[in-house]
Amino acid sequence: MAEKYYNYFLPGVLAVLIFLSNFLSTEIFKSDVSSFAVWFLLSLFVFVCGWLISKNFGWVLGGKILFTVTVGMIVISLAMVVLFKDYFDVNNPIAENLILYSLRNILLGSMAMFGMTAEVTVAHHKDLHNSEIKKNEVDGNGTGETNKMTELIISEAKFKAEKIIFDAEKRAGEIKNRIERLESKLKEFIFTEKELIKKYENEEKNEL
Repeated sequence: MAEKYYNYFLPGVLAVLIFLSNFLSTEIFKSDVSSFAVWFLLSLFVFVCGWLISKNFGWVLGGKILFTVTVGMIVISLAMVVLFKDYFDVNNPIAENLILYSLRNILLGSMAMFGMTAEVTVAHHKDLHNSEIKKNEVDGNGTGETNKMTELIISEAKFKAEKIIFDAEKRAGEIKNRIERLESKLKEFIFTEKELIKKYENEEKNEL
């Protein structure tokens, strides 16, 4: 029971980390070293969360959880920027702020995806290494039938590893396409907002 709550605690931690990024400065190379260090640590924590999510939930379910958390935090961030626009970079237009805070959430989501990919790769390399060790141990015994069985196990392990890696790359491509579609819709929304503002300003000028 405790392990179950621990597993579902990880997406919550990831969501909190992405949410906290909304209150950090984006000019990490123009400000002091401490700001860069905070962004680096935040990215590292997000990477670790992605690693643990992949390890506890698997690639498929973990990818769905990561996509849901990232999209959810983008929506919450955009709502905050619109509702509290006086707090979030008052010198920038609201359209630029919407893009800025969406991209920083997408960046951290990509860092978590990198952590998931790294965990899957390391796990399969470890499985292959263990299979090779078993093969070497059996080769020392000199049993032909056992050697064939070991080679069969290794071949099966390699096949499964290649299949999982293929599925992981396919899933990563799907998530990337979803994020790109989300960015496209966001840009269309911002463009429409600018056009409405220009139209409203022109109408006011005509009335004057």
